[in-house]
Amino acid sequence: MYCPKCGKQIPDESNFCMFCGGNLAELKSSMSIEVSPKIEVSAVAEGVPVPKWKPNPIKYCNMRSYGNLPLYKKFAEFNGKFFCPLCDNYDSVEEVKTLKYEEVQEKSYNVFKVRLFECLACNLKFLKLYDHKKYNIKVPKKNRSGALLPKV
Repeated sequence: MYCPKCGKQIPDESNFCMFCGGNLAELKSSMSIEVSPKIEVSAVAEGVPVPKWKPNPIKYCNMRSYGNLPLYKKFAEFNGKFFCPLCDNYDSVEEVKTLKYEEVQEKSYNVFKVRLFECLACNLKFLKLYDHKKYNIKVPKKNRSGALLPKV
């Protein structure tokens, strides 16, 4: 099993994490049932921790096919699986595809490489940033009359 606080692998029967000291006893619950003729069944359930922070989108990107989607730099994960930033559902987030989003501003041209995700529980689509490049645009200077000056 993995520690829900630090993510390190620890023995299954542990009550505390030997790396971070996290209390695992509160995440475990056990149940035993006795059925005649003397068959004993037991089960142990391990809970998934609730994320301690909620991500805020960096910006909203208007994607042609998908509409206005929130762009996140990161969002909560546990054991390599993501929590949905809207409904906090665990292991319901699925990567759909990789996209490129381009944005032209006054003096810069931005290229964002993003991954499109979808939550299967609440049907939210959102983007996660994995690469960003910014290019500066040089604007030609104007003289006092407003005409562009020739390049020298």
